[in-house]
Amino acid sequence: MASTTHIYSIDTECDKQFPALLQIEAVISDQQSTIMLIEMAYLPPQSTILFDKIQQLCGIIFTTGNKLYGWGPLKKELSAFVKYRLFDYSRLSTPSDVQGEFKDWFDRVFPRIEDETQYTEPSGNDQDQDQDQNVLTILAPPTFDLPTKPINPYSDPKATWSLQNAVAVILNRFLDKSFTMSRWACGLDPLLGTYIHPKLVGSARTNDIRQQLTRRENLVAYARKDCQSTTKLVQYMRDYQPILAPSSRIVTITPRTPPPSTLAAISNVLGFDYEDISD
Repeated sequence: MASTTHIYSIDTECDKQFPALLQIEAVISDQQSTIMLIEMAYLPPQSTILFDKIQQLCGIIFTTGNKLYGWGPLKKELSAFVKYRLFDYSRLSTPSDVQGEFKDWFDRVFPRIEDETQYTEPSGNDQDQDQDQNVLTILAPPTFDLPTKPINPYSDPKATWSLQNAVAVILNRFLDKSFTMSRWACGLDPLLGTYIHPKLVGSARTNDIRQQLTRRENLVAYARKDCQSTTKLVQYMRDYQPILAPSSRIVTITPRTPPPSTLAAISNVLGFDYEDISD
């Protein structure tokens, strides 16, 4: 799978500032992907064949020119995992910061109201206006092709988008981030047996096991959704690239009739049918 997949969404989790979990989504297609969770505290010894296999897998994913997506500075996040020798950091493929790309995309596609209405009158004196009396100036109105416009939740135009807000605004989904500060080194895989408290017995043991397994299921779901949310936003930005007219555009047209091709181009740009102007 790794040798034929070239798009990955990556995330990491720490436990008290210690690297704990590496989350990898292999994006096979828009409808199919595979999630891999690698727990740092439970890696096999580096002298084993199993570790070699994990290392080879990570090497293919991280250092062979694949497209890596992360919400935020992924390369900085991955630097904390270098000591586990899962990949060669010096050969790491350059990751894309989806957080920054999303902000740029949103500001361009869904400009703020004040940006849409802002307009500066053209400068010039009376003599210039007399010289331009045979010129028609048209102020093109802003255009928008969505039935409803997403609202930017940040009053500060320089604010950094959280993944939770991006998912809520664009995908209309709630991404629960309450598990961010969790014990990620607890052992998520039930086969590890870390959910069993050695000193509990009877009903207390049974209830605790149920709670521990439920919490691990929630943590796995959280880790999975983090990667998938980034992937879905990338796909949305890729597919939704409308051509929007600038919020205020000055178009100068001389009275001379331009060629038909020019008329069609003007009509397409301004969003309305061009009509001849006569006395």
